[in-house]
Amino acid sequence: MKKQKIILVNPAGISLVGDKTLPLALLSISLYIHKDYDIKILDLRHLSNWRKEIKAGLTDELLCVGITSMTGSQILSGIEVTKFVKSQKDVPIIWGGIHATGLPEQTIKYPLIDYVVQGEGELVFPKLLEKLSQQERDVSGISGVYYKSDGRIFGTRQTELLNIENMPMLPYHLVDVKKYIWEWNGKKSISIFSSRGCPFQCIFCINTSYNQSKWRAVPAQRTFEEVDFLIKAHQVEHIQFLDDNFFVSKERVLDILELFLGSNLKFSWSVLGGHVNDLIMYSEEELGLLYKSGLRILGVGVESGSGKLLNSMKKRLKIEDLITLNKRLYHAKIVPFYSYISGLPDEGDEDLKETLNLMLKLKEDNPDSMAGNIKPVMCYPGTTLYNDILKIGFQPPQDLEEWGSYNVTNYENIKYPWLTKKRKIFLLHLYYVTLLLNPEYIFVKSKIYRLAAALNYPITILRIKNFNFNFLILPRLLRYIHKRIL
Repeated sequence: MKKQKIILVNPAGISLVGDKTLPLALLSISLYIHKDYDIKILDLRHLSNWRKEIKAGLTDELLCVGITSMTGSQILSGIEVTKFVKSQKDVPIIWGGIHATGLPEQTIKYPLIDYVVQGEGELVFPKLLEKLSQQERDVSGISGVYYKSDGRIFGTRQTELLNIENMPMLPYHLVDVKKYIWEWNGKKSISIFSSRGCPFQCIFCINTSYNQSKWRAVPAQRTFEEVDFLIKAHQVEHIQFLDDNFFVSKERVLDILELFLGSNLKFSWSVLGGHVNDLIMYSEEELGLLYKSGLRILGVGVESGSGKLLNSMKKRLKIEDLITLNKRLYHAKIVPFYSYISGLPDEGDEDLKETLNLMLKLKEDNPDSMAGNIKPVMCYPGTTLYNDILKIGFQPPQDLEEWGSYNVTNYENIKYPWLTKKRKIFLLHLYYVTLLLNPEYIFVKSKIYRLAAALNYPITILRIKNFNFNFLILPRLLRYIHKRIL
C-alpha cells in the first residue's frame, strides 16, 4: 500500500546574503511522521521552479500541503503557494509557524487556508494528519488546530510544550544537506539547534509566549551524536548552534565540552545566542575549555547601552557584567558579536548615544569583537511589547496579506504611533551605518560588502562618534539592496 504524500513548504523571504540555514522547522515537524507518510520538503529560498515541483506532487495520494511562515515577507510567498495549489487541486492547505501561532484566528480567516496549526507542530500536526488520512473532518477535539465551519472560526490554543530531551535526531534524509552547507573561514559549516526557548522575559522576544519563557534542551550526549553524525556523514568542519540561549545550564555545557574534547573529531563551533547573566558565571578556566573544544564565535544580545531602556525591556543585564565578560572573552580568544535594538517607545537620542558609546567601548576593550548593529525594533504578535503598544494606539495589519509587508525593509510605513516617519528613516540609517562597523559580519557572506565595509570603516567610526547620519551613500545602497534585491 502506497504511503499518503505530504508537501511541506518553506516560503521564500527577504534575508541577508548567503542564507543557507536548513529548513529546521519543517524537518522538526517531520520527526514523528516521516515513517508513516511520504514527505516532500520544498524550500523556496533555493528553488526557482517551485510551481513545477508542486504540480508534479499534486497526485491522488497527496493528503495535504503544509506551509510554515514567520511574520513578514515569508507570508507573501506562502500566500502565493497557497493560491497556486488551490488553482490546481482542492487539497487541504495547513499553515503553521511563528506567525500563525501568534495570530491563529486571523490567519485562518484567509479564504484558501483550511487549517492552522498553533504551537509546536510536532505535537499537533500528527493528530491532524490522522484525521485527514481517515477522511474525518471533525477536528474539534484537537487543541492547537483552528478551522472554519459555516462561516465561523473554531479552535482552542494548545499550551503543551514538547519534551525535547527524548527527541530523536532530525530526519536529514528529507533534504539535500549539501545545499545547506556554507563556508565559515574556509570551513564547511552547518547550522543546528540544541535547545529551545529562554528563561528570560524580554518584552520584545517571542519566547515569552511561544516557549512560555521556558528553556528546554537536548541532552549533551544526543547533542554530541548529532554533531558527530553531521561531521562524519557530510564532512562538516564547523557547527553553528542557532539556540536562543545555549548557556543556560552550565552542567550541560560542560558535559558537551567533555564529549567534544574526548572525541577525535576535528571541528570548530559557534553559538548564535547567549545571555550575559549566564555567561558571566563561566570562569576564565571554563572559557578556556570552551575555546579548546572549538568555540570560536559567540552571539550576545545586548539591546541597549541605556540602563533605563534595559530596565524597561526587562533585559536583566548589567553593563558592568557585559564589560567584564567582553574582556574575559578577549583573553579566551572567543570572538563575541553583539546585537542591539532601537525605536522603543521610551527611547531618546541620549539612549542611542549611550548605546553607540558602549559599542565603541566594547570594541576598544576587545579589538577582536564584532560590534554588531542597532536594528529598529519589530513588535511581533505574541510579545509583551506588541500587547503594550496595542494599548497606546498601534493599529496592526488587519489581514494576513498586510502582515506580509511587516518587516524592517518597509519600516517607514509601519504605523508605530510613537515614531514619526522621519524618526523611522533615521533609525534605518542608523541600522545600516552600524552594520558597516562589521567588515567580517558572519551573517553577510558577500565579499563586496566586506570590502566596502572595511574601506568605509574610518568614516563609520567618525559618524558614530559625532552622531551624524546625514549624506549617506553606502548605507543607503545597502538598504536598497536589502529591500529591492534580497
